[in-house]
Formats: sequence, structure tokens, C-alpha cells
Amino acid sequence: MENVKAQVGAIVTDKMEDGSPDKTPTADEVLVAYLGRSAELFQVLFESIQNDELKMACARALNDAQRLGEEHRSMYIPYAQMVENLFKEMDTPEATLMHAAIGVAGEGGEVLDAVKKTWVYGAKVDAAHILEELGDSIFYIQKILNIFGWTWADIRMANRMKLARRYPDGIYKDEHAQSRLDKQGEQ
Repeated sequence: MENVKAQVGAIVTDKMEDGSPDKTPTADEVLVAYLGRSAELFQVLFESIQNDELKMACARALNDAQRLGEEHRSMYIPYAQMVENLFKEMDTPEATLMHAAIGVAGEGGEVLDAVKKTWVYGAKVDAAHILEELGDSIFYIQKILNIFGWTWADIRMANRMKLARRYPDGIYKDEHAQSRLDKQGEQ
């Protein structure tokens, strides 16, 4: 079990170094670690079993775990890198930033449109469509993060600090929302 934690920890450390914010292992990372641990277990069993039939079964399981682990590991690309690979760069860094910002606004509009259909037309909430559009929004936001070298943790911390100033007691109040204590002193 400690080896699985170490493998997951190494993967998470790699993620953090590539700009990914979350410290919780993803399902992909847990699966890769599990397959690695399974391969180790089958290797130990293979080496210690005398029964030829069981030894062959362990050898097959060992082979499968190793192959699946390597295939899955090679397929896993951190999200920030995937966005870099897929995003259409423009002629200048400023134009690329504009492309990403317009993408955030456009996808936000698509989320709004999906929700509006429920509110205005009484349509059933299409959660799958909303999820898809939120994912598209995240894609463009991730590109902006990449441009500035920020992480999701940076966004959360900046927002948390702003809201702590705006709502000093940590509870929403209309007067705090209206007085915007976080903006006082700014010109």
C-alpha cells in the first residue's frame, strides 16, 4: 500500500510541477498506481508459487498489469498540456490572449443559453449540455492560466482573499456586497 501512495505521490508531484493545481490524485493517476502495485504483487506471487498452473496465471496477470499500466500512463496527458497541444495560437501573444478571453465569454454565453431554455421555455434541464459547455469554458480558462503561468490554486487563492476582504465575517450580507470593502481605496 505504501508503494501505491508513493507512486500516486510522484504522479501528483509531477502534476504540480506542470502547473496543475489539484493535489488529489485523479482516477487516471490512481489507476496507473493500482496497476503498478498489481504488477508488483503478481511478480512476488510468480516468484514464490511452485504450482505451474498458478504460476502461469500469475505470469499472465503480471504481463497484463504491466502492459495496461504502461499503455494508460502513456495516454495520460496533464490537462494544462492538453490545452497547449490543442489551442489554436494566434499571430501574437496578445491575440492569443484575446482568443482565449473571447472563448471564455462565448462559452459562458452557451452555458447561459442552455439554462435560459429551461427558464424561458420550460424545457427540461439538459445537464449534459451544461456540463459540456462548462468544460469548454474551462478549456479557455486553462489557456489563460497557461499564458500567465498561473494554476487553479492561484485563482482560488486570489478569489478567496478578495472575498475575505469583501465579507470579513465570512458570511454573505447585502451591505457587504454593496459596499465592496475589497474595492475601497482603489482608484
